[in-house]
Amino acid sequence: MAFGVEQMLGSIMRTVSNTSDKGHLQGIKDVLSDFLETPGFLNDEDKPKVNELIDEIERKLD
Repeated sequence: MAFGVEQMLGSIMRTVSNTSDKGHLQGIKDVLSDFLETPGFLNDEDKPKVNELIDEIERKLD
């Protein structure tokens, strides 16, 4: 995982853990989904971690 992506995901994980605002969480989920859909933005090794984070957000949104 590229250092910049690792830093970004760590920051997003902390934000997700510390917020219960559903609008904020939905916005983060939308951005992460865009990252997955943008060719070349994430390495193949980054994608499962982003998917795990999206899954965590979806659990909090339920």
